[in-house]
Amino acid sequence: MNHRVLRVNELIRRELGTIFEKNFTFSGSLVTIHDVQVTPDLKQCFVYVGVIGKGMSSEDVLKKLAEKRGSIQRDLFKRVILKNSPVLTFRA
Repeated sequence: MNHRVLRVNELIRRELGTIFEKNFTFSGSLVTIHDVQVTPDLKQCFVYVGVIGKGMSSEDVLKKLAEKRGSIQRDLFKRVILKNSPVLTFRA
């Protein structure tokens, strides 16, 4: 992987953490971002999340994130300016 993709991965991971912290509540659970992998053409972005706690299952968290994907992408790409804005895909 080239250096640019690694920098974009880290930048997106950091900004998503801030967005989750400010805009989302997961009742009784802590959601962490373990890894972000952007494809070399910057068209897709896979976000690997972990769920700690008994409030929500990982399937419920992934469903909630998938439903709010559009607003998450909008908030993210207001902060991160890229030529191509990758489509976010959330995975456990």
